[in-house]
Amino acid sequence: MTGPMLVDGLRRAGLADSFEFVLSTDRVRASKPAREAYAMGQSAFGVSRDEIGFVAFAGWDVAGATWFGYPTAWLNRTSAAAEQLGVEPRVVASELSPIVRWLTAAG
Repeated sequence: MTGPMLVDGLRRAGLADSFEFVLSTDRVRASKPAREAYAMGQSAFGVSRDEIGFVAFAGWDVAGATWFGYPTAWLNRTSAAAEQLGVEPRVVASELSPIVRWLTAAG
């Protein structure tokens, strides 16, 4: 999705004011799991990889972020089988509450 598409979705959901940064891979002309896609977080926030908690819906996205060096969580709302990609997220949950606790404890 493009940046404007993401912002429009947030606006329609009433969440646009909740985010300071909206990052889209079209900005770096790379698709995940390319390193450039994940590096946007470090550039936008000006922090190290271990200071970013990356939460993804897709197992392959968790793998890409983990390979990049981010601490990760998998929001597995559909109870999908884990993909065998050689990495494990720090948290796997079907709802946000355990992930929020993980992020809060880390911060």
